[in-house]
Amino acid sequence: MAEDIFHDLSPNELKKEIARITSEDVRSLPPNAKIFSAIVRLQNFDRLPEFTDYGCINKMVAKGCVELNRGLSGTKGVPALLYARELIRGPMYPGTLSSLGNGIYLATTGDYADTPINPPMFPNLSKTAVKYASNDDSGVILRCALKESAKILDFDDVRAIARDNRNRVRDAQVTDFGALTAALGFDAFFRDDTFDGSGEKVYVVVNRTALTFQREVLQCGK
Repeated sequence: MAEDIFHDLSPNELKKEIARITSEDVRSLPPNAKIFSAIVRLQNFDRLPEFTDYGCINKMVAKGCVELNRGLSGTKGVPALLYARELIRGPMYPGTLSSLGNGIYLATTGDYADTPINPPMFPNLSKTAVKYASNDDSGVILRCALKESAKILDFDDVRAIARDNRNRVRDAQVTDFGALTAALGFDAFFRDDTFDGSGEKVYVVVNRTALTFQREVLQCGK
């Protein structure tokens, strides 16, 4: 389990480690995204998640694990399923249009009866995920759950930590809330009712290994 990286490294030492790792990152990403990638690499948060069938996910949810969905649509001839494979099996992508902070954006689920396919593989769905997956014919929804051991913060707590430690955060250049969450050793943070009054929570997962993904996907194109 990852610990608070600030306990092991001074802000200046952490800044140097981040600079070393980002200098090796050849991707065309904004500076904050590269810093996030460096932090998750230092914490071993960029490793591959576990896979299982829907029955095991059902059992995890029944035990109280947070059930989450991600809706994906294809773009410019690239099918959504390819994006889904990259999200789960490719290098961990920090995202570049991240309103709350870098990480993997997922939404909580609920009783959503308007979809043509629900149980048993998707007994609950996120309205937000359905919306994002319905933009083209290849749209898919992924189902996953946070492990019981996942360490989770409320978004307001992340913001308060950043404010209370603003000098340390600034000196290390870890100002993105996703990067800060990972540096503190937490796996995710959430915020209530972010998506257009849907009532769903958005989870920003910074540790991919804290997720268990369901093999079965839901085709949800328009």
